[in-house]
Amino acid sequence: MLSSSCPRIHPPPQGEQQREIIRVPVTCCLQERTWNPFYAHLLLHLVASSRAHGVTLRYCLWDQIKGLQQERGPSLGPRQAVNLARLLATLTARGGVPLLTLRVVEWGSPMGELATLTWQTWSKHLCAEADAQGLTDVAARAVATMGAGDVW
Repeated sequence: MLSSSCPRIHPPPQGEQQREIIRVPVTCCLQERTWNPFYAHLLLHLVASSRAHGVTLRYCLWDQIKGLQQERGPSLGPRQAVNLARLLATLTARGGVPLLTLRVVEWGSPMGELATLTWQTWSKHLCAEADAQGLTDVAARAVATMGAGDVW
């Protein structure tokens, strides 16, 4: 059997299976005891391979961000929130997700300690991941996306 015959034997995942390809690394990343950049690199590779993966990743990240802002208390613990912040920073710095992914954050409302920790960690890790030119590129991509009216 040749490797070129594998796609015919195992068709690419569709629908729910395709979405799970993104959810699993995000969930695993949040469950790690310490930050593991492997998951960010894996997600960057998946997003580069398919626009659908990029859309799914943004929805998945939005769900996690909203979990920080729940009225009944955050659904994430401190370790998970820090891992989420580092994942978001790495993906943002390297172009995996646009800065507009953070549009679901309620910046104008009071934030709890966990949300504050998350966004402090995000900003520190973003600055560590990207040099001055990289930060300029992140901002330029955000401005270009807003100008085009495209939120994806």
